[in-house]
Amino acid sequence: MPQEIFSFLADLTVLVHATFVLFVVGGQILILIGWSRAWHWTKNATFRFLHLIAIGTVVLETLFRITCPLTTLESDLRLLANETTH
Repeated sequence: MPQEIFSFLADLTVLVHATFVLFVVGGQILILIGWSRAWHWTKNATFRFLHLIAIGTVVLETLFRITCPLTTLESDLRLLANETTH
């Protein structure tokens, strides 16, 4: 039973990770499109601040060669579920 829980949590971590990547990449694409189409929501301060923090996190992880904590968490959960990791 615990192995299934760890496997589920690993899958959930992948979903969170994919959502984060989509927010970073998709957000930037939508901002650029929004400028040309005069979408007001792309100028929302909260959205822009969160997006900037997300991009900054990725940049800092890359500069300091830090493995993403979500990648580490998924890998650890896969090991606990006796699944293979990459």
